[in-house]
Amino acid sequence: MVKFTTIESYARAWRKPDITSRPLVTLKSLCTPTKCTRTNSLNILTECSPSPFGTQDGSSSCWPAIGLGKSRYFMRSVIHGAHLRQSSKRCWFCQRFNVRLTPAAVGSYLSYMAVPAPQTIYRSIRKLPPAHVLIFKDGRASLRRYWQLSFVPKQDLSDVEAAERSVELLRDAVRKRLVSDVPIGAFLSGGVDSSAVVALMAELSNQPVKTFSIGFDEEAYNELPYARRVAEEFGCDHHEFVVQPKAIEVLPRLVQHFGEPFADSSAIPTSYVAALTREHVTVALTGDGGDEAFGGYGRHRANMLAEAVSATLSSESMRDSVKSLVRSPHDQSGTVARIKRFMYAASSVRSERYRAWAGVLSDDLIAEVFPAVTETDEVVRKMFEKYRTLDAIDAFLAIDTEFYLPTDLLVKMDITSMMHSLEARSPFLDHQLVEFVAALPSNQKVRRLTTKFILKRAMHGRVPSEALLRRKRGFAVPIKQWLCGELRDVLKDHLLSSHAVADGFIRGEAINRLVREHLSGMRDWSHQLWTLLMLEMWWRTSRAS
Repeated sequence: MVKFTTIESYARAWRKPDITSRPLVTLKSLCTPTKCTRTNSLNILTECSPSPFGTQDGSSSCWPAIGLGKSRYFMRSVIHGAHLRQSSKRCWFCQRFNVRLTPAAVGSYLSYMAVPAPQTIYRSIRKLPPAHVLIFKDGRASLRRYWQLSFVPKQDLSDVEAAERSVELLRDAVRKRLVSDVPIGAFLSGGVDSSAVVALMAELSNQPVKTFSIGFDEEAYNELPYARRVAEEFGCDHHEFVVQPKAIEVLPRLVQHFGEPFADSSAIPTSYVAALTREHVTVALTGDGGDEAFGGYGRHRANMLAEAVSATLSSESMRDSVKSLVRSPHDQSGTVARIKRFMYAASSVRSERYRAWAGVLSDDLIAEVFPAVTETDEVVRKMFEKYRTLDAIDAFLAIDTEFYLPTDLLVKMDITSMMHSLEARSPFLDHQLVEFVAALPSNQKVRRLTTKFILKRAMHGRVPSEALLRRKRGFAVPIKQWLCGELRDVLKDHLLSSHAVADGFIRGEAINRLVREHLSGMRDWSHQLWTLLMLEMWWRTSRAS
């Protein structure tokens, strides 16, 4: 019997400008019985020379493996072969699908709001990790990594030289992503990254750039004035949309498209801005990847300070004493909680420090909700072990690039944009730009209290100063206000009458306590409750399927 692989994807190999004779190979053509019969094996995402894209010779073919995780693929082993899909849900209909869940994946989700590769929520399905090749041969599948971002050796460039080269590479990345035979625009928040992309688009285009922004009625979360200022600066054809709490209406569709639990609340406005954008263009450039490359998160700055404080805690017993005083800091909010979280982080190893700043539910709370979990941080812990020789800033940037970016941000953008048949392109994910910035010294990324130092230096005079100087907000959503207001009944209906609890999947005592404390104003459990709410909605959707 011929062994073959079932493949589903819309990707195709890129034709390089200097190799015009190389044919474009679609995945459909790779999965013909004739091809498999002739070679008795099929290399998927195999490493071709000089690039992993295109064709290598007459007996093997390959397809794009995006090094930073821009596309997701799910795989299952089956009799006489393997299934490879771009949707985990479509693996349900594969031969002998086992619906048993992965406890470690549930732990990862409760810790970080998403399930990282190679885990999926289902035990019999795995994700193909970024920058890996899947080789299927003689009825067996194996993985091999083809690209690894390196932070060493470091380049010795002045600030001026590093800034100029950063602009050159970013401009080239934008230029490549402007190649299109359909209308193209850009997401614009008014922050450094999206403003830089729009500025270079305006420089490279002979038509007004179409820009699209999302805002909220809650002033603390609304970035529309900043986006409007940048759009005016470059004469953009600007479009805006204000998200209301009734956005809950989009959640069932989002849950269905993600296929497994996903709790980044910014998926809601991202879906709306994608829908708005698709009314005008087919392709949109984004600022995704700028924070991970150049060091734009508050945790990057805080990690540098925590490393200094940690050096003053000379003994392990002293660090343990500090940690015991500020136990489970990521279950709290407010100024006091932020101070506790910082001291907890400064007293912890780097993987625990990252969890304190990027995590949602603590181990103690997870144990109350889902006792079956015995390991909540295995993926991140192993990554930090791999990058243990890097300094504090580069170690966090490496984890953000290898873990947070492909697990959360790129999944969110991929799913929400494709929901509306919109193609999202990210210049900051250009591998030449990412490799260049990774090799810069850490103090050219985060200098004292300034994040994204070299990018801001590079864009000085090119974008409005407000975009460079204002405090980073991110794509935050007023979840606390929504859960205590318009979504109060939704929260109670789903979590106080949880199907997941009724089915014995999770325990309800801790969840009921969180709901009561949050709605009474005793504690702010908004992020924890949102994570549990998305888990419940996913449970109901998958249970019905």
